[in-house]
Amino acid sequence: MNNQKVMRLFVRAIKGVRKIEVRADPHCNEIAGPNGAGKSSVLDAIVWAFSGKRSIDSKPLRDGEAKGEIVVETEDLTVTRRFSENGDTKLVVESKDGKRLGQRELDGLLSRFAFDPLAFSRAPATEQVTILQGLLGAEFAKRLAELDAAIEAAAEERRLAGRELARIGQIPEVPAAEPVDVLAVQRELDEARAWNAEQDRRRLAIGQKEADRRANAEMIGQFHAQVEELQRRIEQRKSYGEVLEKQLAELPQCEMPRDEAPIRDRWTVAAQQNAAAAAFDAYKRRVHERAELARAVNRADEQVEALRAQRAELQDGATLPVGGVSFGSAGLRVNGLPFEQISSSERIRISARIGMAASAGLRVMFIKDGSLLDAASFAEVVALAREMGVQLWVETVGGGHGDAIVLEAGEVASAPLAAVGEF
Repeated sequence: MNNQKVMRLFVRAIKGVRKIEVRADPHCNEIAGPNGAGKSSVLDAIVWAFSGKRSIDSKPLRDGEAKGEIVVETEDLTVTRRFSENGDTKLVVESKDGKRLGQRELDGLLSRFAFDPLAFSRAPATEQVTILQGLLGAEFAKRLAELDAAIEAAAEERRLAGRELARIGQIPEVPAAEPVDVLAVQRELDEARAWNAEQDRRRLAIGQKEADRRANAEMIGQFHAQVEELQRRIEQRKSYGEVLEKQLAELPQCEMPRDEAPIRDRWTVAAQQNAAAAAFDAYKRRVHERAELARAVNRADEQVEALRAQRAELQDGATLPVGGVSFGSAGLRVNGLPFEQISSSERIRISARIGMAASAGLRVMFIKDGSLLDAASFAEVVALAREMGVQLWVETVGGGHGDAIVLEAGEVASAPLAAVGEF
């Protein structure tokens, strides 16, 4: 079903159309008339018949109508699409040999976009590039999408690393410091404290024994006053005194206490030293982290640049099915010149060639602002259509360029005789 063209068109109660029946010219069909006559609806009806629900307006029916219908006949098919006011559509596709077909068979007949060469010639460079990318096929579009996704992922990784790098900021330098064994100093301090506590206990014991000895001596003096009565006690006490003397002699003598201040000072210095060492370790970790992030930023930058270079190489190396036409990230070029620098008539001619090359199984191209074409440009586009086997449907405000189908209030007001007829 390749190289199909519209042979007959019937539209009833669709948008601005009340009812039209047209035998289509194989080369050019100009739909003319005043604003609001239903010209755009005729072109939309062809697209709706083949493209299906994905392209149909939410309110396709003419105001006040409960039902509408589009019938398009090509060399091989008759496509009928009916509409109801509840939003439902019904599609009937019949081949010339009587087979019933469906939307699947229609998909691919009409290009993914209703190409308008005038709109293309006036479109921004970025939009033109997008349209041209669609002409290069699914594999090219897939590869370009993969590169775009990879570029975005690398750019996002770079943004995240850069954000983290900015969060860390500049790290003030911390002097190097080695940690000290505070536990050893603490053990030494504990030993000194234990030693001093032992000496305190010794002094207390000696003092107590000395007090006992003095008390005993006093008691001996009292016993002497009662020699006879207390002689026995005196002897006992003397014996006891000898024991005390012996015990006292056996007790270890007190030594000089150790000075704790220097040890405390060393403990304080050790704690400060360890704090400095910990700060230096943290500083080294942050410096390492920052260096890693900086390397990640550089790697991401390199990756983004490499991917962008691949994308540019892929796009700049692409060839179009139109001689002398190429494109890159900067836009469209014709024989080496930027598209916007060539003449307006040449831009229209090149745009028409691109649109005709883009036509799928249904060899139809739409021009929705034919009023901008002067007589010479219009004739040139029609000649191109004949040359490339493409059928034009042109929308023109006013009377058209001659042999136009003129609409008024949604119906045919005048038309070439060859265009008038019933199904």
